[in-house]
Amino acid sequence: MKLLKVSILVLVLLLASTWMLAFNVKMAKANGLIGDLDGDGDVDLDDIVITCMAYGSTPEDTNWNPDADVSAEFGIIDIYDIVTILYHYTG
Repeated sequence: MKLLKVSILVLVLLLASTWMLAFNVKMAKANGLIGDLDGDGDVDLDDIVITCMAYGSTPEDTNWNPDADVSAEFGIIDIYDIVTILYHYTG
């Protein structure tokens, strides 16, 4: 059920890709690749899943992942973080 919710969320976000350029972005990793949360040199489904698992979290939450907080509004993992990572998707 959780995987289905994540899949639906990813599909909706792909359709919302036109929003992406409207938001400020910070670097997620020192390698300069925005959205490469697992550090493997690309932005792929693994990085999107990592972000979705932290969705809605803030620094006070146990599922908080500061690397997934790549767009304004900083301090919460929200739709803008997922859309930003999808924009930088390399496959």
